[in-house]
Amino acid sequence: MALEKRTRLDKCELVNESRTLQIRDVIEVLEDGEVISQSYHRRVETACVMRNGEWIPNPLEGEDDYVKGIANAAWDDAAREAYIKEAEARPPQTVP
Repeated sequence: MALEKRTRLDKCELVNESRTLQIRDVIEVLEDGEVISQSYHRRVETACVMRNGEWIPNPLEGEDDYVKGIANAAWDDAAREAYIKEAEARPPQTVP
């Protein structure tokens, strides 16, 4: 009986004017090559990130080449500007 855990990209979609990436991974547990359990992990990547008080293009650190390819094709100046506009329109978040 050999158990194995496998994580793989399951879904990658662009949403809204800022072309935010919604990414879903599937995490599978296999026994002797057969899936016996699975769950999902979701994450979001945006066209820009705030670093040292400045908006910069998202470097997508740690993402695989497939996700980076989609982002590079979708995230033009219009997408970055739309994201910054959305982000700056939100009320500031506070940590309790």
